[in-house]
Amino acid sequence: MNNNIISLEGNLTRDPEYKTTGQDRDLAVLRMAVNERLNKEKEETLYIDVNAWGYLVPYCKEVNLTKGDRVLVRGRLKEDSWTDKESQAPRSRMVVVPDKVSKIMTRTRS
Repeated sequence: MNNNIISLEGNLTRDPEYKTTGQDRDLAVLRMAVNERLNKEKEETLYIDVNAWGYLVPYCKEVNLTKGDRVLVRGRLKEDSWTDKESQAPRSRMVVVPDKVSKIMTRTRS
């Protein structure tokens, strides 16, 4: 049983970045903003990195995801770890690895 499940709805903060890794695996790198209203006057925004692999990459291209689009992402959290080349300090960050990406709404362009 997988207890590591996350579902987020938010807006893309930039156009997706498409890459092919050294192992010929396709990757779509998404950055999204998720807003949460804390009370009448205060709202909190979280910025989330999403690494979509494999079969999700053609979908992201097909629906033409762009900055401002509202998306729903469902998947799991993963910790990326590396060593900073300058300070040799260990670094880490959490990313979402989705099993589903859905475009909910296209940003209206003026």
